[in-house]
Amino acid sequence: MSKAHYDALEALLPDGFTRFRGVAEGEASEGNPDGEVNADDYPFIVLGGNLGRDSTEAMNGDPDTREMRFRITYSGLTFDSVLIVLEAVRTALNGKKLVVQGWSSGILRQEELLDIRADRDVTIPGIGLHPQFAVDEFTLVSAR
Repeated sequence: MSKAHYDALEALLPDGFTRFRGVAEGEASEGNPDGEVNADDYPFIVLGGNLGRDSTEAMNGDPDTREMRFRITYSGLTFDSVLIVLEAVRTALNGKKLVVQGWSSGILRQEELLDIRADRDVTIPGIGLHPQFAVDEFTLVSAR
C-alpha cells in the first residue's frame, strides 16, 4: 500500500532532475564499475521516507488512516543548484494532494530537516568537488 503513495508522490515531482529512490546510484559502466554518481547526474533528488503508519478509531480495528513521512534529499554541485532543485520540488509538492486509489488524501506539508551543507563523505569523480545537499520532509495523512 505504501508503494502507491510513493508512486503518487513521485508523479508530482518536477521533470528535469535525475531521481533516485532510497539511495543515489549511478549507472555501472566500463569507466565506472561501481556505479558511482558522477557530475552528469547532478542536480538530483533522492526520495525516501517511512513505510507509513496505519491507525484506526473504528471499533473493528481495521486501519482507516495512514500517516506518511516522505523525505526528499536535494543534491547539487553548488549551493545555488541545490536551491534551484529545492524550490522546484517544494513548489510541486507543498500543499498538494496525492491521488491514490482507495484513499482520500490530505495535503502534503513540508518541513525542513537539514540546511544546505557539503557532503564531505562524497567526492565527485573527475572534478574532486564535495556535493552540496539539503533534506526536507513532507508529511501526509490519508484516510479510507
